[in-house]
Amino acid sequence: MLCLGHDSSITIVYPNGPTHTVRLPSLPLVALSWTSEETIVAAGHDCKPLVFAGSEQGWQEVGTLDDASSSKISEGSRSGFGGSSGVGRLKAGAFATFRDADSRGQITSGSVISDTKLNTIHQNTITSVRPYDSQGGYVARVSTTGVDGNLVIWDTSEVSALTARIGGIRI
Repeated sequence: MLCLGHDSSITIVYPNGPTHTVRLPSLPLVALSWTSEETIVAAGHDCKPLVFAGSEQGWQEVGTLDDASSSKISEGSRSGFGGSSGVGRLKAGAFATFRDADSRGQITSGSVISDTKLNTIHQNTITSVRPYDSQGGYVARVSTTGVDGNLVIWDTSEVSALTARIGGIRI
């Protein structure tokens, strides 16, 4: 059995066995999916799917499926203050400031533009994590949907790489 807590915790209960609680230093989780007997993908208010791995001996968070370095829209595809094509007054002054704040989530402070885009693919709470594709007894891909309206398909084979890289860490 598995339980997500409002106190930013996840609890795994084995029948006639131990109970393991993993407390997170982040916002609470909302949804989860088992990807194998030893792996869970869970997501919620932090806008990124977290990977948990373990057994009856213990459980821990091993990483995320969302790579912050690759999830941002490339800087070349985003137009800065003043944008790309615009005509006459629509490209200048107050209109450009409003347009950037409305469509790109950018706020100007003097001459500095601050971007309110998160470093995650989802830009709001993830409300669903579901198996998408399975191979050989484990879930190969999961889908997540969120309040931002995005549907994202994640390859869970990345979990193996994260587990191998972080496997030596003891919490």
